[in-house]
Amino acid sequence: MSHTPVFIGGAGRSGTTLLADLIGCHPQLSPIYETDFLRDFVLLFLASDAPPLNEACVRAIQYMDQWSKALPHRPHNKAAHERYVHGPHYLLFSRDEAMAATVDCVRTIRAGGDATAAIGRMATRLFQAHLRADNKPCWVNKTPANLSILPELTRAFGPRLRFVHILRDPRDVACSVVDRPWGPQCHADVGAWWAGKVHRGLRFARSQNLAYLEVHFEDLVRDPATTLDRVFGFLGHRPMGREVADFHAKGRIPFDLSRIGRWQADFPAQEREGFLAHCGNLMESVGYRWQDGVQAA
Repeated sequence: MSHTPVFIGGAGRSGTTLLADLIGCHPQLSPIYETDFLRDFVLLFLASDAPPLNEACVRAIQYMDQWSKALPHRPHNKAAHERYVHGPHYLLFSRDEAMAATVDCVRTIRAGGDATAAIGRMATRLFQAHLRADNKPCWVNKTPANLSILPELTRAFGPRLRFVHILRDPRDVACSVVDRPWGPQCHADVGAWWAGKVHRGLRFARSQNLAYLEVHFEDLVRDPATTLDRVFGFLGHRPMGREVADFHAKGRIPFDLSRIGRWQADFPAQEREGFLAHCGNLMESVGYRWQDGVQAA
């Protein structure tokens, strides 16, 4: 089965899960969540400071052995109220399938094969297994870190790849991240964290002839039907924004406008200067300007 590879990425707490959940309500599109092994394999085999080949191969097997233990129900950190149609981690391939694909990938790389292509084939094999279990023809892979490895994904999956980058006002991202146990604990530091997550992929996407779409979280919440139709059109599928938005609104995460502009009440004034020093120019380049008392996007 051959189809267009579709990836979703962005900084954490920017709405990647919500967007993937909505897209996955389309009858042709199956969401696949949180495959961080792609980023970690890229770092193991392709990064400038990658370990020696034999060590990288051993670590790759060990990593996937640990990562796949809880399949198909890997743990998540979503709050109890964050109810999704597909759950926070929608992964339908099995641990055995994950390990078999990894062993073949590592064997190819160890024998001198191209690591980028081998990683792409491994992921495609697993995503096709997911499709068979979901009985849908097309997959959409959602992992925030996809954005940070966009150049490698493009090489691994070829020129047909399409990428959807969801952006959220980084001031609101900061207010959300500092409440979480896994990120920076002060708003100013989130500025550097956010810029680090966004900058490489954004620069690559805007400089290449790449099928790339930027979607703003604020638009998705304010006008989900129109925003989803824009996404479905970009992906080459029938627009079903109104149907999907209406279905998703029943008992799941509401399209809550109070999530927009939270920073105006919750962002400490004393951390503004440090935050802007880290990401002010980048923030403006994606459509958010900090004016006194005004949110502009």
